[in-house]
Amino acid sequence: MVDLPQAGRNPSRRQIGRAAWLALAWGAAFFLLWLALRQTNLGAIWGAITGLRLWQVAVLIVANLLILSLYAWRWQMGISALGHRVGLGSLLAYRLAGFGVSYFTPGPQVGGEPLQAYLLGHRKGLDAGPAAASVYFDRVVDMLANFTVLAAGIAALGLTSAHPGRFGPGSWVGAAAALILPLLHLAALRAGRRPLAAAGERLFGLSRRGRLGQILAALADMETQIGRLLRERPNSVIRITLLAVLIWLVMIVEFGLLLRFLGIPAGALEVLAIMTLARLAILMPIPAGLGVLEAGLGLGVQMAGYDPALGIAAALMIRARDLTLGGLGLWLAFWLVRKNAGKGGWREDQNR
Repeated sequence: MVDLPQAGRNPSRRQIGRAAWLALAWGAAFFLLWLALRQTNLGAIWGAITGLRLWQVAVLIVANLLILSLYAWRWQMGISALGHRVGLGSLLAYRLAGFGVSYFTPGPQVGGEPLQAYLLGHRKGLDAGPAAASVYFDRVVDMLANFTVLAAGIAALGLTSAHPGRFGPGSWVGAAAALILPLLHLAALRAGRRPLAAAGERLFGLSRRGRLGQILAALADMETQIGRLLRERPNSVIRITLLAVLIWLVMIVEFGLLLRFLGIPAGALEVLAIMTLARLAILMPIPAGLGVLEAGLGLGVQMAGYDPALGIAAALMIRARDLTLGGLGLWLAFWLVRKNAGKGGWREDQNR
């Protein structure tokens, strides 16, 4: 933890560098957004959005609520497989809080996971190991599903693009590596090994004293918990994996509906290809993928043979949804942490 009295003095080089990086990231984001909007017909964008009917908006809202509930349910299944019970409503709130933190920081795919583990430990009495294990395992399943769909999406881009050579062998190698590394880690955990904890001990020494020792111990406990889950509860792992597949199917259907409602009657391959460009944009280290998402969707829709303004209209609809959920998540994060302020650590909460 940061020494708060020291933090109030002259900022360190690391703090200055972090502030400069954030300023650069947000500056690049707004510049990319300006470029994307500058090259399209703003009237066509506005017309596509305002042309949505109330029942279409209602369908999209219901679909997104279903997706959020499925994400929380998958996390709940992982926690249950580790031998703990937490209500679906609480997990939905914790996941929204984590999303709020992740969305407004560079690289919106990560950042809120420590908060999710913290809330599980301090509000539901889980030890650090099981709490972190449930969050990490859920994230690994999410990453495997994401990169599997991205690999399929790159293939769809090659089939639907007028320039198939644009996505060469390097794209496939990157997607395969991103998919294989988490699989190798899970295989090592199932075999009873703890690669991350072992690497941490070699990097920082074998000392278990102080804050670093607590982190290494929690990391080892987390890997032990996941390894035991993979060995002793394979059926639970299969169910969680199938639920991850279902989540992606619902997400693809929801995205296809959004495109159709905006006047883009895209086929299944086209929907997957356009969605892949949107997901690749979100992986960029820019807060909320601002500008990159709009440019990516505009390009994807144009490659499929439609007006790029409709792609940017889709991006703005996604942006409105994510800003709403992210804002709600940030409010939940501050409220939950503030409500928990003054309470004890993991062990103290477990005894309540």
